[in-house]
This record gives sequence, C-alpha cells and structure tokens, in this order.
Amino acid sequence: MDVISNQSRNRISEITLLHVIGALMIFLCHCFQQAGISSLSEFFISGTQLFLLVSGYLVGSGKHQDFSLWVKRKFRRILIPYYQVLLVVLVLNFATSMLGYGKAASIYQALVPMFCLQGLQGYLLTVSFQYCAINGIGHFWYITIILICFCLTPIFKKIISLPVMQKNIGWFVVVSVLFPCLLFCNIQINYLLMFLLGMYIREQMHPGGVSRRLSTVCMIILLMLRVCLKFYPPIRESWLYERYIVLLSGDAIAIWLFLMVFDIKKRFPNAIRRFVSIKPIQMFDSITYEFYLIHYVVLRGNFIINKFWIDSYISADIIAFLVTIILAFALKISTRFFDKTVFRKVSI
Repeated sequence: MDVISNQSRNRISEITLLHVIGALMIFLCHCFQQAGISSLSEFFISGTQLFLLVSGYLVGSGKHQDFSLWVKRKFRRILIPYYQVLLVVLVLNFATSMLGYGKAASIYQALVPMFCLQGLQGYLLTVSFQYCAINGIGHFWYITIILICFCLTPIFKKIISLPVMQKNIGWFVVVSVLFPCLLFCNIQINYLLMFLLGMYIREQMHPGGVSRRLSTVCMIILLMLRVCLKFYPPIRESWLYERYIVLLSGDAIAIWLFLMVFDIKKRFPNAIRRFVSIKPIQMFDSITYEFYLIHYVVLRGNFIINKFWIDSYISADIIAFLVTIILAFALKISTRFFDKTVFRKVSI
C-alpha cells in the first residue's frame, strides 16, 4: 500500500507497478473469497506479502537521521485515513444494526481496532478466531503489522549496518528473543520476515542480484506442494495448511513477482516507464493505501452491494471496485485536509 511517501518512490517505476499489482491482487482475493472460490482467493492473497516486501524495500532505501520523526510521520500517514474509515464503519455498524441488518459491535469489539490491536489476535493460539468481529474491517490486521514493522525498522537497519560478527549476534537476539515475544502476542512472524527481506534486498543487493531462476523453482515447488496437500483432508482441514503452507507459497509468489518486475524493468526499461506514466495508473498508485482500507468495507460490510440488489458476483464486484475507487479518492482528499489543517498545527 501507499504507506511510503510519493517522493521516495516516484523515481522507481517498478515500485509503482508492484503497488498496482498488489492492490488488484488483494481486491481479487476478497472477491473470490466472497464467491466461495477458495483456491483463487488463496493465490491472490500473496498481494499482502508483496506489499510488505515492497514496503521493506522502500524503507531500506532511505537514509533516516531522526528515526523518531520518521516513525511519527509514518504513523500519521497510516493512522489518519485509518481512523476516518474506522469511525465511518462503526457509525454504519450501529445504524444498520438498528435497521435489523447485522449485530451491533460491543464496546470491546470497537475498542480493539481503536487501539490498533486487531493484528494481535489471530490463528497461532486460537485458530478459529477472526482478526476482527466487525463486518467489513477484518483486513485491518495489516495496520497492526505494518505499525510494528515501522517501529522495528530502526533496530533492523542498525543490525544490517553492523560488521559481520555483530550482525550475526544481532540477528540471533532478534530470532531468539524478539520473535518469541511477538509470537506470544500472536503476531504472524511471516509478515515481519517479508518486510525484513525487502529491507535486506535493498541494503545488501539489488533485486537483479537475486536469482530469478531459483525463485521461480521455489515458487513452483511450493505451489505444487500446496495443490497436492489441498486434496489431502487431514492436512487441508488443519491449521498447518492454512497458516503455514498457504503463507509460504504466498511468500514465494510475492518474491517471484517482485523479482520478475525488476527483471522486466531491466530488460524493457522504456516499456515499464511508459506504462506507469499512464495517468490512470499513476492516479491508482496514489490511492493504493486508501483503496486497501475501503475495499473490504464495500465488499464485506453490513451494507455490501450484492447483499441488497445485485445477484451477480461479477456485476457486484465491478460496481464495488468503482465505488471503492471513488471513496478512496475522497479519503485521500480528506486525509490531506486533516493532515494540513489539524495535525500539523498541533505538531503530531
């Protein structure tokens, strides 16, 4: 998502393309999920890992002298639009429950996303528990994860810059102390590792230095393994398939897409530049974060389009996409307004 400033990525056309691909993959994932086509939804969910990989890559490319100021800016970029969407969802949740559509959220269910704690709930300890009990914001777990990633960025960048011996000690402490603590809080370490991998690729090597052939082979092997195990009921119905096999194959798809886009840019630089210079692509790239926040609300909220007056999933999804685009631009405008007129005046 567009959680990194435009200035830091306008010079990288492949990042624009990756943001567009990732946003469309996540939208398609939830469309197929809504239609009950689990195989395709599990494939497109790798767009989430792709976003984290790209975010880590962009963070790794920056020079941050004042990390406290940097973290504050990132939190403001993430939380201003987040709380606008959350407030609207809570109001609509209450209004629709009064009309008999769905159940009103409890105080606890409202407080969890208010404090961005929804990502701390999940599957490692309670497999069947959903990330959020309020319809339409089950995808907000990502906010918790990306905020944690940004908080840990100073630590990760410091370790990466250390000499080899000190670096190894630093990673040993992260793996043996930090990650177990996060696991205890029910954080999916897989997503943090994707963010960290993006930072590592940027700090230690260019994406072109990573073997595209090796990543392709790994992706094919993991996808074949997932397809085989999907038809083996004891594994398919267990937490092992859902939370590890699907995630690992999703990681492989995200890494492969990431490397392929950079490889295509290297082979056909002018074609990529021309494509991302198309006005609709640039406009969509500028609202990918807002698009992410809103799309699931439109698709899965108490007031979803196809619940009331459209029977066709395809027609409903097309309309939902267009509605999400319009609302995302509106959210972008309101975010700029609040950022310039309210938060900067109070030095947040």
